Parts: sequence; structure tokens; C-alpha cells
Amino acid sequence: MSSSQRPLIHFDEVSSTMDVIRECVQAGHSPWVIVTASTQLCGRGRRGAEWSNAGVSLLMSWLI
Repeated sequence: MSSSQRPLIHFDEVSSTMDVIRECVQAGHSPWVIVTASTQLCGRGRRGAEWSNAGVSLLMSWLI
């Protein structure tokens, strides 16, 4: 699959990129959706780890 066929969704600010991925799954999006954000308000990782940034990061999740 070429990069031009991979949907890229970017937000300046989002609760969590994983929340958006979950919505994509529920909406029936095909794999390889990439969600990026400049800022996450409630980002989270494995085992309850929190993900935050100082506004200088690129945060992302993708649906495989």
C-alpha cells in the first residue's frame, strides 16, 4: 500500500490519539489510518502510563 492510500488525520489538540483510533474502528475504517496531534490532553499508554508533551512533540497512533 502506498503512503498516498493511508488516511492521515491531524489535530492541533485532541484528548488522546487512541480515542480517535477507537472511533475510527467503530466507524469501520480500514487499517493503516494514522492519527497525529500536536497536543494531547489525556494521552495514555500501557499499564496506565500517561503521555503528555510540552507542545514540541508529534504524538500519533495508527490502526494496523
